[in-house]
This record gives sequence, C-alpha cells and structure tokens, in this order.
Amino acid sequence: MMICTNITDKIAEYADLHGVDPAIVYGICKRESGLDYLSVRYEPGYRWLYKPESVKPSQCSLMTEETLQRMSFGLMQVMGAVARELGFIGWLTEFAINVDEQLKFGCIHLSRMIDMHGLSAGISAYNAGTPRRTPAGDFLNQKYVDAVFEFQSEYYNNLVTKSVS
Repeated sequence: MMICTNITDKIAEYADLHGVDPAIVYGICKRESGLDYLSVRYEPGYRWLYKPESVKPSQCSLMTEETLQRMSFGLMQVMGAVARELGFIGWLTEFAINVDEQLKFGCIHLSRMIDMHGLSAGISAYNAGTPRRTPAGDFLNQKYVDAVFEFQSEYYNNLVTKSVS
C-alpha cells in the first residue's frame, strides 16, 4: 500500500500544475476527506454516469463500473464518473489509492469549476455540480464554501508561516 507522508507538498504540487491556489485545494481536501487519501463514499443517488459501457476495464462488469462511478474517492472526494469524464483509464479501485491521480483529477475539476463560475461559486459547484443560490443570495451549500475558506486560512496561518520561519 502506498503511504503519503507529506500530503501538503503533494497538494501544492498539483495545485500549481493546474493553476489553483494550494490553500483552496487544501481546504477542499480537509473538508471532503479530512486529508485521508483512502476515504471513499458511496453515493447511490448520483445519476450522472460517464459512458460506463465503454470506459470500464474489460474484466469489469457493467454493474461494478456503474457502482464505482457513484463513489467519491480520496482526498478531494472526486466522483468516479468525474474521473472518467476527465480521462481516468483503468480500474477505479486503482484511483481510490493513488494520491497523485486523486489530486490531478480533483485539481482539473476544481480549476474548471473556478474558470466557469469564479472562486466562491466554483467551490460551490465543485461540491454540488452547479452553484445554486437561495433567494437570499447564499449558496445552497454555503456551509461547505465557508468551511473551505476557513481551511484556506488554516493553510496560510499554520502551514505556510511555519515553513517560512
């Protein structure tokens, strides 16, 4: 099993590669998985599958592929279907334990959401698919967005300042 000892360095590496603030990626990781790259969650109501019959490995049943696409994996809790849509090839069970792939595809997805919607709305869309708002103007998942920004502050206040001193 692969052990990742310095996850913040990996976060910074992939965030930089994809033009995203590493503190925001850290905030997403902290909120989504508590920085646990082995975190997996089955989301049975998720219905946006990506061509399961054509992207599944040859030895994988269609039902298994569909189930795996309905799971969120790793640090950034990337949906299996999103990883497929963005080009992940192979067994999604491999994705579940590969920190580099989790951060690569998570940062690609986050970068696209921010490019489409702006920072706050992009964070909301990363979590909910689209940045939906209440009549008062808050995001439906405002607590999620707020938590990401709180963890962003934690990153800057605790991690960046300690590495500079």
